[in-house]
Amino acid sequence: MKETKCEIVRRELEELKLTDECSVGATQHLRDCADCREFHQRQTKLRQIVGSLGTVEAPPDFDFRLRARLANESPAGGFHLRSMQWSFASKGFAVAAAALLFVVGVVYFKNIVSLKQRATNEVAEQRNQPGQQPGVQPCHGRMIAASHGGGRKASSSR
Repeated sequence: MKETKCEIVRRELEELKLTDECSVGATQHLRDCADCREFHQRQTKLRQIVGSLGTVEAPPDFDFRLRARLANESPAGGFHLRSMQWSFASKGFAVAAAALLFVVGVVYFKNIVSLKQRATNEVAEQRNQPGQQPGVQPCHGRMIAASHGGGRKASSSR
């Protein structure tokens, strides 16, 4: 219970002004509690020191200089490179998106190259088939003569 009473009294002492008096309950507690009495003496000395300091006067153009500095530092004051202000998550997202785009491009390019290679290989195999008669092309298991208008079918392959 003493700690609770000490906390209440110390809070009251902290809120006092230099010329204010503490309450009757706080005065009684200060007579009984040496720790709070010492705290009150330190607080009183601190208030006296701060109270003895003179008032500091700002220069006459302080308001103008402050507003000018704030205007120069604000983003609306001119063009600023905002990339330095990106959060780590935003930078990470941008890097991940760029990496994903790169991977998709590589996969697409490899597929195009492999399709072209496959088509080239099929044409080469068709040209190099042994025993194939000139002008006859395979079509779904049947050999069809390449004619220029006759439309004649060759016999089915053996």
